[in-house]
Amino acid sequence: MLSLIPQARVKRILLSSVEVACLERRAREYLARCGLAAAGMTVEPLALSDVSQTYRVCSGNTHLILKVASPQVASLCVRIHEYLERRHIESPAILSSDPERGAILYCDLGRAEAPARPDEAELIAIVRYLARLHDACQMKQEEAHSLFPDLTATGFPSPARLAAEILLTFGGAEDRRGKVLEAAEALAASVANSPMLVISDIKREHFLFRDGHPVLVDLEMASFWDVPIANLATLFSFPGQFSEPLPPSLRATLLAEYVNSRQTASARIDLLRRALDAADFLLRTTFSRAASCGAVETSPMVRSRRLHARSGEWSIEAEVGPAHFRELISTLSQKGRLRVVDIGCGSGAALRDIASGWPQHQLVGLDLNPGGDAPGAIIGTADQLPLASGSAALVICVQLLQYLPEKLNFLKAVYDVLRPGAKAFFAMTEHFATPPGLPSLPEFLSASEPPDVFPSVSTVWVAGRRVTSFVMVRSDDRPLTFRTWFT
Repeated sequence: MLSLIPQARVKRILLSSVEVACLERRAREYLARCGLAAAGMTVEPLALSDVSQTYRVCSGNTHLILKVASPQVASLCVRIHEYLERRHIESPAILSSDPERGAILYCDLGRAEAPARPDEAELIAIVRYLARLHDACQMKQEEAHSLFPDLTATGFPSPARLAAEILLTFGGAEDRRGKVLEAAEALAASVANSPMLVISDIKREHFLFRDGHPVLVDLEMASFWDVPIANLATLFSFPGQFSEPLPPSLRATLLAEYVNSRQTASARIDLLRRALDAADFLLRTTFSRAASCGAVETSPMVRSRRLHARSGEWSIEAEVGPAHFRELISTLSQKGRLRVVDIGCGSGAALRDIASGWPQHQLVGLDLNPGGDAPGAIIGTADQLPLASGSAALVICVQLLQYLPEKLNFLKAVYDVLRPGAKAFFAMTEHFATPPGLPSLPEFLSASEPPDVFPSVSTVWVAGRRVTSFVMVRSDDRPLTFRTWFT
């Protein structure tokens, strides 16, 4: 369930027409490299977000599925596919992959009906598949570290660690703290004795049938910190996937079928039923948060901010506020050639403005989906910045930080990228209130080591949004840390 938190934040973002066109252009470029640029070829978007895109590609009698994501996600999908194939778990055949470009080409198994009619026979087949999947994905720690080092960096959940993580994530509001405590206890009791790779976001639309057998076609989200019963919760209760809610009697039948089909685990069905109810509760809580977030801001994420504020245009100037913008312009106006990095550059509009006003600087635009004409465009993710330590004289990061679950780790990574004396300028709209008992972002920033890394934090209002803006200054060669147990 914990992996749905960042997913809920990301999936609510609408894409602008500029983004959609840019993403399709990137997809067609990959298809051309694969020799699939025939006249009359259609590229139909099936699912688009700023994190991943799925297209149906049709050319004559050829029908394929193209998934485009970050290099890290694409690499993970390929490794999971290979792992499942070795354990005889059905998944769509990979015809071509280029993890460095984040692209995977699958065979097309057809279309999923959405919302689907609750078909008992199909759902029984799916929960049997999940039972086999969960049996196959339980492994020793050595194997997990060897195959999935990116997923094991934070270790593995014990019952106590999982319960603590649930309480920290969901236990803020006083009116539901008791229910969260019950849910943490119930889910902690379902933690496996050995590591289990759990593929998250299991929904009916992610299963297609081949020769009468279900095949899971979405391997994008996976974690050792999820629990298998959460798969049943999302399958049974994820909003909008069925034409009508599953009746309690069918849910009970499916849970019993799942328990009877597991080979490597035995659990009392009453304990699993309690864990399923707990996962349902956390799922509803997650999407309640996402809904409230959507009520605050429902417009597309702006991916084409200019540097200067002009009438009717989004800009870096408006987001960082007048004082920080004057400091940014002063930094850009220094003598010499600076390496300027815009993290989350989008279309690259601000970098083009910088190139026009300060042509001597070396510009780098980092984004999951950078615009085709963004200066120095690099495809990359915030959790693994593809930038050398001490390589940047100036970093700009506007309206990205709020979408990152690991904010402090990201700030540490940006600090590492700065050379001594260099600056980074941030602006963010905080969609989710800080849970009671946790410090606010400015309080975290004030607890930095070395001290005075964040000399200036301010608040501005932009189109009805409360935006926090701050400057980071690298003082010496020491790494950035925070004087708090939360990191």
